[in-house]
Amino acid sequence: MLVKEAVIGNLYRPKRNAVWSEKRNIETDCPENVKYIKLWKGHLTKSQYLNNDHPPLIYLGSTKERWKIENISRHHWFLMGEKRIILSGSSFGLLESIDGKSI
Repeated sequence: MLVKEAVIGNLYRPKRNAVWSEKRNIETDCPENVKYIKLWKGHLTKSQYLNNDHPPLIYLGSTKERWKIENISRHHWFLMGEKRIILSGSSFGLLESIDGKSI
């Protein structure tokens, strides 16, 4: 899935092989309450189990801010439970719609 294919208001979740990683913001001008999430493609053996019990994500759209994360000022916002999070643009390929179909 590409970022431009995401629809505001739709529900998404990480694919089964996605590893969820919460990153700390190292930018000094970035708000402290911002949670930045990256998804990584995981490779599991038959004996491994990936705990992927994350709540659905509702896409809220993107904004361009003065502050940057990883030298990027455009941020893609999602609602996870009651928290707003930013998902890295490179992570969109590891999302699927809530009904299980990739977009």
